[in-house]
Amino acid sequence: MSCANCNKHRGWLPHQALEFIRNASHRFGASDEPIVLRDSSIGDCPLEKSDRGILVRNNTKHGEHDRDYCGSITVAGVEYWLSGWVKEGKKGKYLSLSVKSKDPVAGKSDAVPGLMSD
Repeated sequence: MSCANCNKHRGWLPHQALEFIRNASHRFGASDEPIVLRDSSIGDCPLEKSDRGILVRNNTKHGEHDRDYCGSITVAGVEYWLSGWVKEGKKGKYLSLSVKSKDPVAGKSDAVPGLMSD
């Protein structure tokens, strides 16, 4: 796929979406207009995004105790906010992490299902 404005490569079209477009073109004829995909879930597999996350440096710290890193993670299909603090220990620096549910209802318990706590 490419951007309609700058023509830069923006990713690969999922096989499922490509087959849909081919079948529609074969049945109804080719479109004179560019095909615009607005549904980013076409072809997505829920497992592809599970058990993955991202953590980036927090450039908007408001105090000494504010998190050094922030991001999100998906575990077993559930989305969580992820925070990290750089700390100094006996063996050197380490990253302390905190996980909080993005779902306010599920947020009553900060425990991640399937993970053991200390």
